Amino acid sequence: YGLGMSFAEKGDCQQAIIVIDRALQLDGLIDYDAELLKRKAQCLIALNELEQAEQALKRASDIFAQLPELTNTRWQIEVDKIASSLAFAQGDGNKAYQLLLAYHEKNNALLEAKSSERLAKLRTNLEMERQGVESSLLKQRAKVLKLQVEQQEQSQA
Repeated sequence: YGLGMSFAEKGDCQQAIIVIDRALQLDGLIDYDAELLKRKAQCLIALNELEQAEQALKRASDIFAQLPELTNTRWQIEVDKIASSLAFAQGDGNKAYQLLLAYHEKNNALLEAKSSERLAKLRTNLEMERQGVESSLLKQRAKVLKLQVEQQEQSQA
C-alpha cells in the first residue's frame, strides 16, 4: 500500500501501477483498496489510459458505496475530484467543471463541519476551565471569610 501510494505521489505512474496491482491482489482492507484504486485512476489518467482509469475509479466508488461510514468523508469525495480530471481528459469540460464544483462544495461542507466541531470543543474546554477558576476563586473566598471570622473572634475575646 505505502509503496504504491508513494510511487503515485512521486509521479512514477508506471511503477505505481505495477505495485498497486500487486497490492490489490492481496487480501487487504477494503478501504485501502479504494485508496489504491483512486491513485491508480490518477496514474492512468496521467498515462492517457482513460478507459482503465474509469474502471479503476468506478471500482473505488463501488467500494465507498459499501462503506456508509465513509460517505461524505475526504476519502470518498476525492472520487469526484478524480472523476473531474478524467472528464477533462476525455474532453468533457462541462462535466469536469460540474464534478469539480461538487467536490469543492462537499469539501467546504466538511471543512465547515470540522471547524464547527473544533469550535464547540474549544468552547466546552474554555467553559470547563472557567468553572475550574471560578471554583478555585470560591474556595479562596471561603478561606478569606473563615480567616476574617477567626480574626473577629480573636479580637472579641
